[in-house]
Amino acid sequence: MFSGLSMSYPMGIIDKLNGIVYYDWKNKATYNFLNWNHDFKYISLYLMGYWNPKNFLLPQQGNMGNSYTGQGIQLMLVYNY
Repeated sequence: MFSGLSMSYPMGIIDKLNGIVYYDWKNKATYNFLNWNHDFKYISLYLMGYWNPKNFLLPQQGNMGNSYTGQGIQLMLVYNY
């Protein structure tokens, strides 16, 4: 059984902060994901951070593998035309 909490906070017109927390009651594990988004005229910048157990037990669709196990950050630039 899992519980989840999703939060979103607009930090202005062009900045957003989002967070997701899942709790696995059976294995007593917490999964955390934090995302900051900044929009420019043609580019969106995403900075994502996560800190999860190394044994990733959340249900997944498809064959994504364990893309967010452990701790890490990800930087993504998106060009909007």
